[in-house]
Amino acid sequence: MQPWQPPSVGVVKVNWDAAIGSKVGWLRLGIIALNFQGHFMGAKCVMKRVVVDPKTAEAMAAFWAIQFCKEVGFFDVLFEGDAAQVVADINSKISHLSKYGHFVESIRSEIQFSRLANFVHVHREANMAAHVLAKHAPIGKEDSCWLEDIPLCISHIVCWEQLFP
Repeated sequence: MQPWQPPSVGVVKVNWDAAIGSKVGWLRLGIIALNFQGHFMGAKCVMKRVVVDPKTAEAMAAFWAIQFCKEVGFFDVLFEGDAAQVVADINSKISHLSKYGHFVESIRSEIQFSRLANFVHVHREANMAAHVLAKHAPIGKEDSCWLEDIPLCISHIVCWEQLFP
């Protein structure tokens, strides 16, 4: 099992995940930001009415994670997701021509706003807060954002990770 690991001092760790809803046509994205001490910095759920495959969903979640960081002003960021192929494609230097390639190219373009932006693959256990947040995104409400209070559905996960970094 791979536990959540804190980033370097001054770096914000942003975990992202996607969940394709049981109701056809709903995509749920979960994004959570924690600082190097494991303290909550912000979170966002994004809902989209779209039918996509799992890799495209994960690429969309990574793209929205970058957008969230731009909105709230995080410029030194370690992005973590549990979609190994999507992370590998983002980190690759070659053009990506798959169904989700336009998201990969947009991510590569968007990370130029950051002073530091790295994409890393982690196992689901180390991405649990983003995973649960994506699964709990409310149907019909497109975006929810938290900057002070931790969303109730992930508060126990964030507290646990602070105890055992």
